[in-house]
Amino acid sequence: FCAGVSSTNVPPSVLNQVWPPPGAEAASEPGGGCAAYLETSRGCPLRCAYCCYNQRRAGVGFMPAGEVGQRMAVLRAAGVREVRFIDPTFNGHPAFEDVLEAVARVNRGRAMTCFAELRAETLTPRQIDLLVRGGFTEIEVGVQSLDPAVLRAVRRPTRLDALDRAVRAMAAAGVHLTLDVMGGLPLQRLDDVRRTLDWAASVPGAYVQFMHTLALPGTDLRRRWAGDLWWQARPPYRVTRTRWMSAADLRRADDHAEAATGRAMDVSTARFVGRRLPGLFPERIRVDADAGLPAGAGGRADRRAVIVSGGDLFACRHELAAWVLRAVRAEPHILWQVVLSPGHEEPLDLLDCLAAALRRMPPHVLDRSTTGCRRGQRVSRRVLVQLRDGVVYDPDWRRAVEDRLRAHYR
Repeated sequence: FCAGVSSTNVPPSVLNQVWPPPGAEAASEPGGGCAAYLETSRGCPLRCAYCCYNQRRAGVGFMPAGEVGQRMAVLRAAGVREVRFIDPTFNGHPAFEDVLEAVARVNRGRAMTCFAELRAETLTPRQIDLLVRGGFTEIEVGVQSLDPAVLRAVRRPTRLDALDRAVRAMAAAGVHLTLDVMGGLPLQRLDDVRRTLDWAASVPGAYVQFMHTLALPGTDLRRRWAGDLWWQARPPYRVTRTRWMSAADLRRADDHAEAATGRAMDVSTARFVGRRLPGLFPERIRVDADAGLPAGAGGRADRRAVIVSGGDLFACRHELAAWVLRAVRAEPHILWQVVLSPGHEEPLDLLDCLAAALRRMPPHVLDRSTTGCRRGQRVSRRVLVQLRDGVVYDPDWRRAVEDRLRAHYR
């Protein structure tokens, strides 16, 4: 149930005029317990040089606060449990406090959890209080850099002291924060990336995302800094080096991000074979090949592990590969782990068969936005082997499987 979609090269819209009234029958009604997406503004008041949103749309249109409240009431009555506000800058709304008050009135008792992305440095204590009262349990903040010169270069100036106060105030109020840090911006050096990552990681409970700059077609970044940045020829156009940061510096920035946050940045796998796989996704779909492969892989998360067991997986490798390929084609934009749980040492050709099937899919955007991958390696769809408890496996076979999978994946 989406209250709006983005459009390009069009004049500002008054959202309550282009969408049906709040109580009107929708093409896709929200069901109980599901998540809903709500748009209160279309367009973005910011002019960030690396973003094409504001450069493809003239002006910003807003939904009146009262309309926002009415739509929230419809969602609550329908049993929606989570509302994700998809405005590029939620507090860019000119009646932001009125919107927050409307949400808080409808969401008394915080029956629904809410998410939004906003500029933290402009928040007042009252607005933070209203966010909490309105059920905003998750907030994403684009920090990008702590270097004022870098922020000016990308037209994203920030009052750093105000940013720090607001972010820590939200964290203290129990809001789960996602803090975005960028690498490879104009004028940015490795020291700034490290300092920004360390600061973000110091915010209690924050989830830190380290993202490489993308030179998107049509952006001012791509036009103005073409002689100072080098990027991929194909999407996602990740910046691979700059006048101020070498490719090695960007790899060092990745390493620092992992050290500062204590986790891998969605790329590497620590171990491909083992009884306990530290990188295994939380959602795990178990399939018994001996009982027959189901129609689909099911599941709900955007990171999904399918654990396949069976007495002779090699014998059904072609059927298994075709089934895996159908599952991935049905949901090509999520991350997949195909986890084999063999009862004995299976031929290594089984791994090659599954890896070859997954390579038939076009590369995921993550495959082209990850540093350190050798040509042909994949990070978005991997094959792993989980050894069964109580079964003894030959150590040489285990080493051979680890080597074979590490050649396919990072």
